[in-house]
Amino acid sequence: MTNNQRRIIINLNRLAHGGGQQNGMSFLSTLAEIRDPKDYRVAVLKNSLLHRHAVACGFPVVLSDNKWFMELFCRRYFQKGDVCFNFFGPPWRRSKDWLVNVSGVAYSNLFYPEIDFWKYHSTFGKTLKHLTDRLRLFQIGAADYWIFETEELLRRSRLLAKYPEERTAAVRMCPSVLVKPENVSEEAKSRFESKLTPGSRRLLFLAGGNPNKRIINVASILYLMRVRFRPNDPVEIVVTLPPDNGYFKKIKDEFSRFGLSKCLVNVGPVPPQDVASLITCCRCMCLFSVLESFSNNMVEAWNMGIPLVVTDSSWASSEAGDAAFYLDPDHGEQACGVLWDAIQDAEKRRTVVGNGRQRLESFPDPVQKCEAYLRCIEQARQLGGLGKSRRNIVRWGIFPRDGS
Repeated sequence: MTNNQRRIIINLNRLAHGGGQQNGMSFLSTLAEIRDPKDYRVAVLKNSLLHRHAVACGFPVVLSDNKWFMELFCRRYFQKGDVCFNFFGPPWRRSKDWLVNVSGVAYSNLFYPEIDFWKYHSTFGKTLKHLTDRLRLFQIGAADYWIFETEELLRRSRLLAKYPEERTAAVRMCPSVLVKPENVSEEAKSRFESKLTPGSRRLLFLAGGNPNKRIINVASILYLMRVRFRPNDPVEIVVTLPPDNGYFKKIKDEFSRFGLSKCLVNVGPVPPQDVASLITCCRCMCLFSVLESFSNNMVEAWNMGIPLVVTDSSWASSEAGDAAFYLDPDHGEQACGVLWDAIQDAEKRRTVVGNGRQRLESFPDPVQKCEAYLRCIEQARQLGGLGKSRRNIVRWGIFPRDGS
């Protein structure tokens, strides 16, 4: 079989939950519409949601029981020189110099060394995180082609880390094909509404349990808002975390400390097909992260027509522009004023929502995004493997901040 005839491998083994899983499902759905699924092989965890979705879309699948199996035994399943698209994350450990690896890079903190991304952890915890970051730099350095989510990350990868220009690209995100107004399910919406207080103003934090999200800051911000503005209707903070998540327990304790336990509603992890239904139950989409490469929250808020409230930082403003409310989650007085405007000020809300619709037009639709990925994969196939000397320059081009 010639290189042109070989099936392209799509590695989804690392996508277990959250936005990555949702993006993976959206990618497979779109790819199946514009290409023949039989030209691809999808590597996925057995009996996972992505496994079932890949089969439903008609893709041949290569299954493993856990993430480590394919890390060690990928050479048994794929021929030398095959092209592998690692949707998010580094290549399999044993695939270096065996496969031509295209990797989607979502580790934004590796390319923002000036931001102390792990500052909310203990000294020991920060040390472990920095060691993990160095391991990730080593792992993504094993790829042959890199795809970033924003132009800013692409620029930083070339400037700070010396990534080869011809082997890097930016593919901007788009709303998931599953998250659009026509996909709202009345049954799912009723299920979410049953957990919420009728008539409350809901602020949605659609995120995982990572301190980077700074959801814990919301308790003090909400307390200041109640003291300063005395809202007539209750304000509820809606989160989507596993009940046993360690960060959620800290959030609960913080809300309890401010006497706001009733204002915190955890609906639990949300299946991708129900995200649109949850968004329609809420008044704003909130993203208070220290740093993100890009967040689905942005395009999904714009697509669903609700205001977006984000961190006042360059990583957010470079993508959201005038289509968001901006606040500093570490400064409660400023943050509570902005959040109050996002809840109450009808004119400002209309402006931000309208700007969001216009902003969305500059982003690709799912088909355009999928085709951009395919162009990168084809370019990587033509270029082939990177070579040891060039790879070594890339691997150690930049180090994360270590506080020293």
